[in-house]
Amino acid sequence: MDTLRDISVRFFKLTLSQKSAIAGKLNLLEEEDANQPDFERFRRVFVRARDRGLVGDLDREIKEVAAKGR
Repeated sequence: MDTLRDISVRFFKLTLSQKSAIAGKLNLLEEEDANQPDFERFRRVFVRARDRGLVGDLDREIKEVAAKGR
């Protein structure tokens, strides 16, 4: 697995719809995020992934989305 920094950089380079799809798939979005700016919403998603032990899953999903985009 890549470093947290590498994973976060790759995550934030994804499109809004790609980030949303991954966050939804991993159940990392909360109702309280709805009124937040995009950057803050996805920062929270990344923090939740770390706190819930899902960074490996997040990394795998990011790589899968990136591979499809090639």
